[in-house]
Amino acid sequence: MGIAPDRPKGTAKRRRLPFATRSEAGEAHPTTRGGLPRRPDDVRIWELSKTQANYRPAPKREVRCARCEYMFPPLGVGGCRLVRGPIRGTATCDHFTPRRGLRDALFP
Repeated sequence: MGIAPDRPKGTAKRRRLPFATRSEAGEAHPTTRGGLPRRPDDVRIWELSKTQANYRPAPKREVRCARCEYMFPPLGVGGCRLVRGPIRGTATCDHFTPRRGLRDALFP
C-alpha cells in the first residue's frame, strides 16, 4: 500500500478513460473555439469601464443608477450588469435604462 517512488508524495495517479477525450483528440470545446454565436441585442456583462460608460453623479433623481434595470441590487451601493466595479445608486451613465414598474416611494 505504499506510494510509487516515481511520483511525489501526496499525488495520485490519474485514471485513463476508455475513450479519447476532446483534448486528446486535438479538438477544442465548442465555447472556446470562437465563442457562442451572439445576437445583436445581447447584453455584454461587465464589458465597460466607468470611463467608457461616462459614469458620473446623476443630475436628477429620475436617472439614478438605483432606478436602472442593469443595477443589482437597486440600493445605495451595488453592481451593474454593464459597468465594472462598485456602483453608487446616486450615479448614472450613458447606458441608463429605466427599470419598469418602479414606485417613487421605493427609490427616493
